[in-house]
Amino acid sequence: MTREVVGRALLARIANRGEVAQVLGADAREPRVFILRGGARVVGCSCARRPPGGPRALHARWYGCSPPLRETRIAQDRGSILEDEFGTPHRVVGSIIDITRLIETEKRLNKTENRFKKVFESNMIGMLFSNFDGRILEANDAFLEMLGYDRNDPDAAQLNWKKITPEKYLEVSYAAAKQLQEKGFCPPFEKQYIRKDGSFVSVLMGSAVLAHDDEISSVSYIIDISKQKGEEAKRRELQKLIKRQQDEFHNIFS
Repeated sequence: MTREVVGRALLARIANRGEVAQVLGADAREPRVFILRGGARVVGCSCARRPPGGPRALHARWYGCSPPLRETRIAQDRGSILEDEFGTPHRVVGSIIDITRLIETEKRLNKTENRFKKVFESNMIGMLFSNFDGRILEANDAFLEMLGYDRNDPDAAQLNWKKITPEKYLEVSYAAAKQLQEKGFCPPFEKQYIRKDGSFVSVLMGSAVLAHDDEISSVSYIIDISKQKGEEAKRRELQKLIKRQQDEFHNIFS
């Protein structure tokens, strides 16, 4: 989309629609808030004032254009005031870039980020961000408490999942990290972490790759399943005890 505003008439042409929209209530000598009328709809538009003796370039302006098709378009306007040989403003020229998709994408991203932030801060489950060197970049309180740390603990800032993983679980952890790098995610798997007091906590975790600018990291969710694993171990012990008693009973009458 391109736009040229000329003289006092101030006519705006929206090229990709072939429309001519008249700007009402504006003056090239003193840019201010004005109304842009496009088709059958009226939309608001603001223009920054040019301070006395200030630069000729105008500030960026945002337009919401509503053609008769009822499709709202958002554009970023950048323009300059041209003066004659006497220093009198007589022409405003500039361009408009259609940024509708950019704004919509930003809104979706902000909405997604807000949802994710709420989950992270809710501490319903443990969550962490880490790089592929194993360093934990950020973790929520649920994960720190799971390992016996708190946010004020200086050791919490130096955590590395390679160092807090028992040796017997390193192989499965490295396999998950490899899959994460190759496919961008790894499905849930069971492992253990070493707590601050040296004890172990059984967890179920899954991860996905996050790419931000030039930095690649991952986000993981961690669920404490120690209680379930403990109950499972008790069931196995009970089953062994029952089988042993059954064998002894059969031996008595055999």
